[in-house]
Amino acid sequence: MMESKIRDYKNELQQYLLELKPIYERQQLQERYAELEKEITAQLEKYQPSLMFYGIYNAGKSSLLNAIFAEAIAPVGDIPTTSEITAYKWNGYDLIDTPGINGPERDYKLSKSELVKHDVILFVIDDSDSFDNKLVAEEITQIMLAGKPLIVVLNNKQASLDSERIQQVRSKLYANIQSVATEQQLDEVDKRYSFITVNALSGYNGKANEKALLVERSHVQDLERLILQKLKEQAGARLLLPTVDILIQRIPSLQRSLQQQFSSEEEKKLLELIQDIYEKKNTFVQTLQLQIKQEFQQAFQPLYQLASNGQEIDSAVKQLHQRINDKVNQELEAVLSDVTGDLERFYEKLTVAEGSIILNRPADRFISAQQTNALEGAGDKQPQPTVDKIITTAIEKTVVTSLAKETLLKTVETGTKGLIKTTVGKTVMKQLGLKSLVPVIAPVLPVIEVIVLFSVLKDIVSLFQNQGSNDEQKREMEYRAQEANRQQQEALASRINAMQEIRMQLQIQLQKMEENVLTTIQQGTQTIFDNIVAEVKADLQLVEQKNAELEHSLNQLQQFLSNLALLKGQLA
Repeated sequence: MMESKIRDYKNELQQYLLELKPIYERQQLQERYAELEKEITAQLEKYQPSLMFYGIYNAGKSSLLNAIFAEAIAPVGDIPTTSEITAYKWNGYDLIDTPGINGPERDYKLSKSELVKHDVILFVIDDSDSFDNKLVAEEITQIMLAGKPLIVVLNNKQASLDSERIQQVRSKLYANIQSVATEQQLDEVDKRYSFITVNALSGYNGKANEKALLVERSHVQDLERLILQKLKEQAGARLLLPTVDILIQRIPSLQRSLQQQFSSEEEKKLLELIQDIYEKKNTFVQTLQLQIKQEFQQAFQPLYQLASNGQEIDSAVKQLHQRINDKVNQELEAVLSDVTGDLERFYEKLTVAEGSIILNRPADRFISAQQTNALEGAGDKQPQPTVDKIITTAIEKTVVTSLAKETLLKTVETGTKGLIKTTVGKTVMKQLGLKSLVPVIAPVLPVIEVIVLFSVLKDIVSLFQNQGSNDEQKREMEYRAQEANRQQQEALASRINAMQEIRMQLQIQLQKMEENVLTTIQQGTQTIFDNIVAEVKADLQLVEQKNAELEHSLNQLQQFLSNLALLKGQLA
């Protein structure tokens, strides 16, 4: 349904008042709003504009009402249907439908008594010749003498009037009015009323059926604009000016109150705090990573010695685990204590700032159970593993387990078995005073080669002394020497390979362990600091939300001021 051009200024001002209410309430200014509401309401109660539809019988007064309403509220027909005063509430206005003046005496007196009560009079005539009589001219003149804004509406009921005929009707009506006005000594008649031609039925049909072109050709909306203009000329419309002025005067003080609460500096400080926390986290992780790497580097040689000697390494791994665990807990506790101090100092400073929405939010909410469980979550979040559990899990994934250790020792045992059984091997062990070759294979390889050669020479000399030196014996001795030397070479190669395998596997396993520990520390630390920062971000979100609301309210108030200034110009 198409809207009317007759604006409801009173309702517009009431709407501004309603839209101001949540702004006042968000600033805890309910008392100030209550005062404003009382003052505005008192002013608006003085303003109740009314339009009176007056004129000749069956000219289309009720049809014109329906066209303005865009709804069939008033009965219409060829036979006069209005015999009483009927009032309609519409868009902040009282619309009064009256009986025709050229009907029964009772109806005429009833209608005439209403003239003094209303702001604008619409005198309706139609495209018949009923307008062309002295009574119509006299009634129009009386309205002008009363100083009432007057619109003479020619309702082209049958759509039979062309522009020439309309001009004839207008001229004839003016002549009749001028004649009576001269008798009444009323001058400037042409300035005391307005004249417009409409087709009420077309206007109603066009509005009801959303046909803009039909509405435009009916000129009903032009009539509505003319009614507004007449209302502005009345003192009644100007009663709204004080209401507009009150709102225009009050809004700037509300704007200043909002601007004082705008927390751009608070928002900036929270962003800086978040950046500082993450910088501390990064420094902590980098430092801790270096310390962990050093621990693993220093642990390698002792573990290798134990493994190469065929000894258990469980105890040494546990000690490594404990050192790393202690180091992580110690450093984490220190950095969290540092961050907690920063948070406490930051929020203590905020208590000085009036209007801060994040006051009384204790810093200890950021880090729960810090001393006993630095990496454990709180509340409904999924519990996170402690430092002990994190490190233990990482080590257990990669440490040289009993199975791996047994495999390595089995390799060593297999590789050294032949060596120990040989004469040369026994000789080496005897001369070196060892029960096993495993611990010393790598560092004594040159010594072994010399001893092997010496042993073979001794056997050769002994054979010469005891059995003679025939050629067959020489060949036997040479063969035995070569075979012994070959066996020793193979045994030594096997031993060297076994020790290299132990070294390599231990290095790989320690590297994996180190990577897992560092990754787990990185992830765990990130989670801890993300949880801390999440609390700061929650505060930041509160500030951002508050600032967004303030900015929206300030923009809204500025728009109100622009609209009110425009409205004041329209009413003045």
